[in-house]
Amino acid sequence: HVNEDTSNTFPVEDWHSTIVELKILGFLKAGKICRVAFPPYPGENILYPTTEELQLFLGLIDNGLELGKIENTEVDVKVDASKLLQKHLAILAMSGAGKSYFVSVLLEELLDKSKLGIVLFDVHGEYKHFARPTNEFKDYSNKTRVIDCSKFKIAIDSIGIIARLIPDLSEVQKRALIKIISGLKEEIKDSGLFTVGNIIERVDSEELKLPVNVRDSLISKLRHIDSLDLFGKTSNLDVDMVSANTLTILDLSNVLDMQRKQLIVSYITEFLFNSRLKGTVVPHVIVLEEAHQFIPEKASSGYAIARHIFETIAREGRKFGSALCLVSQRPINLSTTVLSQCNTHVFLRIINPNDLKHISESSEGLDNKSMEFITGLRVGEALMVGSAVEYPVFFKVREKKSQPQEYDFTIEEMAEKFTKKKDKKEKDLDLYLGI
Repeated sequence: HVNEDTSNTFPVEDWHSTIVELKILGFLKAGKICRVAFPPYPGENILYPTTEELQLFLGLIDNGLELGKIENTEVDVKVDASKLLQKHLAILAMSGAGKSYFVSVLLEELLDKSKLGIVLFDVHGEYKHFARPTNEFKDYSNKTRVIDCSKFKIAIDSIGIIARLIPDLSEVQKRALIKIISGLKEEIKDSGLFTVGNIIERVDSEELKLPVNVRDSLISKLRHIDSLDLFGKTSNLDVDMVSANTLTILDLSNVLDMQRKQLIVSYITEFLFNSRLKGTVVPHVIVLEEAHQFIPEKASSGYAIARHIFETIAREGRKFGSALCLVSQRPINLSTTVLSQCNTHVFLRIINPNDLKHISESSEGLDNKSMEFITGLRVGEALMVGSAVEYPVFFKVREKKSQPQEYDFTIEEMAEKFTKKKDKKEKDLDLYLGI
């Protein structure tokens, strides 16, 4: 027989207690955060902070970039744009955790509130929706331009560009190329126009008297870079590609060769940084999607062409108004030099133990408790640490104002959209043919 009234036998409520482990961070005095010298006494009252106190304690500001709300509160996470970006930002998460969504929110805030130029290397064409006019959502098309990088051309005016693509050039080959390029520049100094094909012709000529094995090896390497279809007689690049309060999307989705992608990203980034040194281009932030592809930790220099310029900007960019925002789903493959120079990190969900270990070694603002939270974050939840905030902040990313990305749809919705588009094309063709 079971006694229905068990509360007398088992007075659970009388026994129940909650033990909370707390870490005392500090206290507010005259609007400043002070260090605690003595712990509170047992029995002292516990009070919830006001919104203003919480904002002050965490380093949030009323007119900052609004990225979301602190979990389980109505406190807006509004951060100072300079603190977030000037010493570089890294956005790290596993695939499907909401990186692209968060980047879209950040872009919206910058376009709404900042005078910075924004340059985005869009590897998969995920952000081109910013350039599409819309009535249903907030329209950013008048502040966005898209450049198709598959049509981008680079002029060869020095051996440096060739050396990036062919890092294993011998000294004999380097001397030969320097002589050839100098000769071509002198011969056509009025126009300064020559191609990789012109260089190959000179290497193949008898003038240099190169050993056959050296000549054939060099020609083979030059033909490889000529096959990238990237080099022209002139470069279609100028400082007007970046403007204040404008998003410039460099669309790499149609560029398939990885070396070609690397060189485009490297060349444009170096051009922008040098232009900042000269003061000829607006202060800007460079957003690099799939950063681990372009700034790998261990790849050879021939397949990490962009690594050097990004490491340079990571060290020196803040002094010249050139900021980085790196986005990656594989932090372990990302250059430690660059990642450690990013003073603010935003984490969405990460569960790979190797990535977590790499992050813990590169992010000074993370403690063990915060590391545990990263693995349990749900889609759309984030943790921010570093110079943008005084203490780690867990928050729910706000909803986007811009129209959905192509990748915001489920695979079934994509299939339905594709079928409707195909059916419409067939009907239009039938009407045209009079069928």
